Amino acid sequence: MASVAPVPRHAQRLALRRLGGPLLLSLGNQALTSGSNFLLGVYLARSMTLGQFGLYGACYALCMLYVGVGNALVLTQMNVTLPGRAPAERAPYAARMLCAVLLLGALMLLLAGAAALALPWLPAGPRALLAPLPLVALAAALFLAAEFFSAHAYLLQRERLALALNAVAVLVVAGGLALRARAGLAPSTEAVLALYALGNAAGCALAYAGAPLALRHSRTALAAEFGAAWRHGRWALGGVGVTWLQTQSYTYVLAAVLGPSGAGLANLARLFVAPFSFLVPAVQKIAIPRLAALRTQAPQRMRSLSLLLSATLAGLALLYSALLLACFDLVAPLLAGRSMPGLAPLAALWCAILLFQVARSGGALLLQLQHRFRALTLLGVPSAAVTLLATALLTALCGQQGALLGLLAGEITLFILIWKELRHAPPP
Repeated sequence: MASVAPVPRHAQRLALRRLGGPLLLSLGNQALTSGSNFLLGVYLARSMTLGQFGLYGACYALCMLYVGVGNALVLTQMNVTLPGRAPAERAPYAARMLCAVLLLGALMLLLAGAAALALPWLPAGPRALLAPLPLVALAAALFLAAEFFSAHAYLLQRERLALALNAVAVLVVAGGLALRARAGLAPSTEAVLALYALGNAAGCALAYAGAPLALRHSRTALAAEFGAAWRHGRWALGGVGVTWLQTQSYTYVLAAVLGPSGAGLANLARLFVAPFSFLVPAVQKIAIPRLAALRTQAPQRMRSLSLLLSATLAGLALLYSALLLACFDLVAPLLAGRSMPGLAPLAALWCAILLFQVARSGGALLLQLQHRFRALTLLGVPSAAVTLLATALLTALCGQQGALLGLLAGEITLFILIWKELRHAPPP
């Protein structure tokens, strides 16, 4: 076998410098979006009752469920497939994926419209809780559209366009809330969802103007791409379902057992680990297209770089958690704005959950890059079952702490299963 010539050090340094700019832009972009979401969460936690904040958290989780479905069926497939296409085929392929996003959004809005027609026949209590559903559907559809244009910009290596998209969305939300506050109107779940929808619509318009895609395609071409995406995406879709059950079921169990205020306190404690969360998607957005390009050319290098990335992120999560808990008494009053008994133990549990989520997400990323969506979905089934059973049982016994202990049990289970699968998998 012929030996491979080593890459000169000056070429490695040049490659790192070229990567540095996009990485900084990606980190800035994610800092903008996740940082603004964090600040919005703090503002709402300080301005709403725990019950209102719990309802907002449940609605936002539904939006993220839909975004996860779209990611599984469309965006993940595009991220791992487009880099391997011939340059001339990339724009038409991306346009067909945009058509898929638009069709999903139309279906979502139709279903939400049908549900809204049934609301007047419901009792007053459930009707009040389900009243935001139409706005949830609209916000979710535009969240996914914004995610598409952001992912497309990264695939084109036009990180500045993705940053501009998100900056416009953030400015619309912040400006809308500022105008409401000046008018003396308290924030509400419906108002925030409407501003999310308006902001993402404005960002999508800007991104489409900056990188237009032709939407006229034959039904045959659309059907072929949709079919290929479905073959891989159906397993990723199952993975989204079980992952959502695993990561969000605590909210609905707490709301059922303790009411929306019970979920609100757990979500308030989650804000303490939110600042770290911007780092993982920022790094993955810049890493996925580059690692996917290595899948056929240098699969072993793709695996080693993915493992190094996972270890680095897990180490940073551990350091962040240690610093947070050491300074908790100083940070808590600034974030919560009021005294909240029992907040410190919940924040400590979220730190443990964060560590295992970051550690297993690196393994999940490697399975996605290898197109092993079916394996990833099947691994999530037992961990989701552990989460649901443990959360339901422990919430009844220990309240919010029990719910988070159940979530932690599921994360540990999934961490073990994913890395066991990767350890015993044949080398690429």
